[in-house]
Formats: sequence, C-alpha cells, structure tokens
Amino acid sequence: MACLMVSLIPSVKSRPFSKYQGAGNDFIVLDNRKNIFTVDRAEIKKLCHRRLGIGADGIIWLTDSKTADFGMRIFNADGSEAEMCGNGVRCLAAFLRRSCISTKEKFSLETMQRQLTVTFQGSIIEVEMGAPTHIARHTDLTVLNTGVPHAVIFNEKIEALEISRLGPEIRYHARFAPQGVNVNFVEKIGPSALAIRTYERGVEAETLACGTGCTAAAIAAHLVLEMPSPITVKTASDELLTISFTPDFQDVKMAGNATFVFEGHL
Repeated sequence: MACLMVSLIPSVKSRPFSKYQGAGNDFIVLDNRKNIFTVDRAEIKKLCHRRLGIGADGIIWLTDSKTADFGMRIFNADGSEAEMCGNGVRCLAAFLRRSCISTKEKFSLETMQRQLTVTFQGSIIEVEMGAPTHIARHTDLTVLNTGVPHAVIFNEKIEALEISRLGPEIRYHARFAPQGVNVNFVEKIGPSALAIRTYERGVEAETLACGTGCTAAAIAAHLVLEMPSPITVKTASDELLTISFTPDFQDVKMAGNATFVFEGHL
C-alpha cells in the first residue's frame, strides 16, 4: 500500500489535517505529538461545523503515550472531550497506516477511558473494546458503559422513529444526570443481526454510526434477546460492524473498516 508522508512540523500558518470516516461517522484527524494544537472549544466547534468549517462529528488527536504505542484524544463537535470512540479508533488506525507513521499489524492505543489493542485484518480493523461496565437492565431500556455511557432501547421499525425528539428526551433525562447518555434505538432484523440508530451526546444529533453504541447494542441484545456472538450491526449509513464477545464480556471486539476522505491544511 502506498503511504502518504505527512509533515510532522507544519508552519504556524499551515497545519495539515486529514478527514476519515468509519461507517459514516466522520472525523478530522490531527497529528498532535508535537503539541501543535491546543484545546480551544470555539475552534473545535468551528472546524466541525457542516457549513462554516470542514464538517465532522468530532476531532481526533494523535498523541504520544507513556503506556501504549500511541495515544488518542477525541473531541465532540460541540467542543467537549469524549472518553472514547470506537469508530474514531478505527479512523486513527487508518490514518497511522496511510501516513506511514506506523506499519504495525497490531498496536496498543491509550484513550482517556482505557487502553485498547487494535489489529489490521486486511481492510478490516478490529478493536478490542475492553469489558463493559455499569450494566443495568430496566423494563424499558438497558444501560451500560462501553467506553462511554449508552442507553439501548429495542423497538420495531426504527426507521419511523423521530430520533430528533426522542433522543434528547432520554439523553438529558434526570436518571442520567449530570453526564448524560448516548441513546441507541435498536431493532432485531435477523437471528444474529441488528439495525441501529444513535443519538450521540456531544454531537447532539443523530449520527450515521457509533462504534461504542453498536457494541452496547450487541451486548444488550445478548442480555435481553439472548442473541449469540458474533452480532452484525447495520448502521444508519447501511455499513456493517461486527461485534464479538465472550459470555462473560471480558473479551469484546468491534470490527469494521475506515476510509480516507480528503486532506488539507488549516
């Protein structure tokens, strides 16, 4: 595979960026190992704006790590920092390979929430997500943390749901205060297949995909619907993610692709 050599020390007036998407979840990827960029919520919001900026669901920084091969920080489109992002991890992995920063088939990645292992399997990128935490089953939904907090609600005909209304009602519900929760509306479409629509905290809108949300949906489907691993999850972009897990959820993996979109300079 041909690699694109990206300047690691851009001039003050020219800071390179790349844009990647995973299952329709799109990100601006920046190499910040030299601490070129600082946290500026206003700038993050402007860059992510669909009409006034580059346009993205979030911004990913590649950073150094003292405990892993690489580090990662992710910022939502509203400028807030997220604990983790499954699709973002795959996008960062694709960036590392395309830019020739790393040609490893397997590497470790430190996020705010946990350290992950990422493996290339041809065009598919597999992420070891770590064990879910804070699992709670209620009569109307399942709540769990797969790197970030998620609520999973099973419905029929999710394409007819008014996500723009239902999503915020649950995301900001008092039971999830103060941090809020990502909201996943999930439909069983086959013996080992789900369809999903996700309202994402921080983006404050429905996104085309959410990797941690797909992971949460698959685990909830095993708990509530007794669906076996692996589970294929069809995202709103119609792209598929595969979630596999052991019965005790100590080994949870998410697999899918990530695609380079374009590059430029800020």
